[in-house]
Amino acid sequence: MELDRSADGRFVIEHAGTKAVFDYWNAIRNGHRAAPRDAIDPCALRSHLPQIFILQKHDDEHITFRLAGTGLCAIFGREFRDQNIFSMFAGDCTETARSVIRHVMDGPHVGLLATTGYTIDKREADFEMMLLPLMDDKGTVCRILGCLFVTQGQSVLRQKVFVRQRINKGTLIDPDADRVAQDPIHQLRSNPMPRLYLIRNNG
Repeated sequence: MELDRSADGRFVIEHAGTKAVFDYWNAIRNGHRAAPRDAIDPCALRSHLPQIFILQKHDDEHITFRLAGTGLCAIFGREFRDQNIFSMFAGDCTETARSVIRHVMDGPHVGLLATTGYTIDKREADFEMMLLPLMDDKGTVCRILGCLFVTQGQSVLRQKVFVRQRINKGTLIDPDADRVAQDPIHQLRSNPMPRLYLIRNNG
C-alpha cells in the first residue's frame, strides 16, 4: 500500500477524539520535531485515556505497548501491555504498519491510519488510529503516543470483540508543513463501554 501524502498539504482527521490528541501533542511539542515524552500530562487527556497507548521501539520487528488504555484492550478482548503492535493487524497489512511507524520515528512524521476491524464472525467496524512521535531529553525519538477511535460501527463495538484490523489507508503528515482541517467528521460520543482507565507498565 502506498502511503498518502496530500498534494495540497491538507489532511482531514475524522474523529474529534483523534483531533484532540493531535492538538494536545502539537501544543506541547512547541515547534520541535516531536513532543517531549516527559511533557505528557494524563490529566490533560483524561477524557481520551481509554483509547490512548504508548509504544516503545526495541527493533524494526518489535514495537511494543508500554502503556495501553483499557478501552483499547476491551475492543480487542486482550491485554496489550508488552505486546507487539503488529499483532493487531492482518498479516498482509503489517508491512504498511511497519512503514508508517518507521516514518513516524525517523521522520519524524505523524502517522494516520484508517482501518477496518473484524470480529471472529466477520462483523466490521471502522477505526482511526494516530501515531505521534515522542522524544527523550537528548532529542531522540524513542516512543510513540497513539490513539484509536471508532468512526463507524459503534453498535458492533458494544456487542463484539475484534480480533484483527486491516489498514485501508496510511497517511503521513508533516506537522510543520501540512495543514490539518479543523472540523472532524465524527464528533465525540459517549464511550460504548464502562469508564476505563490507563494500565501502566512500570518495567
